[in-house]
Amino acid sequence: IIQEGKILELNGIPLTNVVREFTVIEMDGAPFKVRTFYIGKDDKTKPTLMIIHGNIACFVGFFRLLKLLSEKYRVVGIDNMNLGVSTRSTSKAPHKDCETAEAWIQDYYTKTINAMDMPEKFYLVGHSWGGYGSMMIASIMPHRLEALFLMSPAGVEGYNPDTYQKRLGTFISQNGGKEEGLVYKKSENQYFVDTYKAKKNPFS
Repeated sequence: IIQEGKILELNGIPLTNVVREFTVIEMDGAPFKVRTFYIGKDDKTKPTLMIIHGNIACFVGFFRLLKLLSEKYRVVGIDNMNLGVSTRSTSKAPHKDCETAEAWIQDYYTKTINAMDMPEKFYLVGHSWGGYGSMMIASIMPHRLEALFLMSPAGVEGYNPDTYQKRLGTFISQNGGKEEGLVYKKSENQYFVDTYKAKKNPFS
């Protein structure tokens, strides 16, 4: 937590303009703390831009962009589950099957955003695994997004049976012959792939 402040200050973001707190939600019947950041929290004249980072990272990993973004936006971010200083989940739900895992993750994002100090509509940026999560958010609450920006996102290719079977076979062989723990998006992201290729607004 001390390093968070040092990184932000070294990159020109005064801590007096940053609110760092925990958004507490309930997951699997227990409190779940999500590390939450607001740059310019009380400035509601600016549009809100939420950033979701990728795997093995944290919100302050965007330190080189935050000062620039905060000049135009009210910047909001979180440390994703199991990363940064957010709660480490012990739930077995994400390891059962694809559908159960995605339902758990969707519940996590829905509860987190609803518990945060967010306007009715906001911009959403997702990087890597955070891009995958951002697409989930877009599918859950498209009416709340002004726009969705994906940076090197995971899971944006369309579902291809041959490719899927090859990856499934590789996963099973590396996982002791078990499918347990497999989380691979089969077809929902095809919507975003088709929308992008057609140059359409996915939220229209």
